[in-house]
Amino acid sequence: MVAGKSFTIGGMFAFVTYSTYVMAPISAILNIGYNFSGIIPSAKRFFNFLDMECEVDKNDRNLARISNRIIRGNIIFENVSFSYKEDEEILNKTNFEINPGEKVAIIGANGSGKSTLINLLMRFYKPKSGKILMDGIDINYIKLSDYRSTISVVSQDLYLFNTTIEENICVGSKVNESKVRKAAKESSADEFIQEMPMKYKTNVGKNGAKLSGGQKQKIVMARAFERNTKILVLDEATSSFDMESEAYVNELLNMNFKDKTVIIISHKPDILKKVDKILLLKCGKVIQYNGYYELMNSDMKYGEIFVEEKSAV
Repeated sequence: MVAGKSFTIGGMFAFVTYSTYVMAPISAILNIGYNFSGIIPSAKRFFNFLDMECEVDKNDRNLARISNRIIRGNIIFENVSFSYKEDEEILNKTNFEINPGEKVAIIGANGSGKSTLINLLMRFYKPKSGKILMDGIDINYIKLSDYRSTISVVSQDLYLFNTTIEENICVGSKVNESKVRKAAKESSADEFIQEMPMKYKTNVGKNGAKLSGGQKQKIVMARAFERNTKILVLDEATSSFDMESEAYVNELLNMNFKDKTVIIISHKPDILKKVDKILLLKCGKVIQYNGYYELMNSDMKYGEIFVEEKSAV
């Protein structure tokens, strides 16, 4: 039409422009369903987050104040019961005591309540009945921020921030190079950090994407050591360590952490041989053993498992 001079070039541009104005809204309407399919899951998570119950201290003025300098690290579970479902009790009137400076291992079958004990201790959950005492004080009557500042936890669910190694070790506090290096050496992380191009300034990527599982675990362990709290909780914390690093950390816990209360969830004989007592979770109850050899002689099931593991090695 333009070539035949029945339609001008200006008219052609006007037609294309007006066509775009007409088609763009129609296209947007047709894509509404597609856009909503991407929005709805995020919206559900967002509103679920807003509906989450906040951790708030009640009767703030009457709460006890504690710190690492004044607590001893004595922990008592007194008739503690807990269940996720009403008809399935994970813990049933559980009683045990961990004395200041003791190294205690918690063992038991999958689903027996080992991680639940730690979650209760950290006040992520509240007992259905009974109470948990820290140095004779009910933990629900201690200021939450003070209470958690006395405990370091290395859990199975590791998370690293998309920043440098030293900042990942010093989460929540100012970077102190000497403390960072000391903690990294104690966790055996310093060896591989020194091989990094930027050493402690190396960025680890999103959730430590640039590191191996063992390296991530060592950095998280260094994070716990750097906090230097009175109570240290290790939930299968050395599962990805090589044998040499694991042996070093196990020895360190007994030599350099004599004044600290250490709770370890692990079934490894090398660790169980070094602890002061072992707590076996069974059918919602805690059975206490004064060391590895008492467990071996008293519980045939675990004795056979550890003998088989040793033979396999």
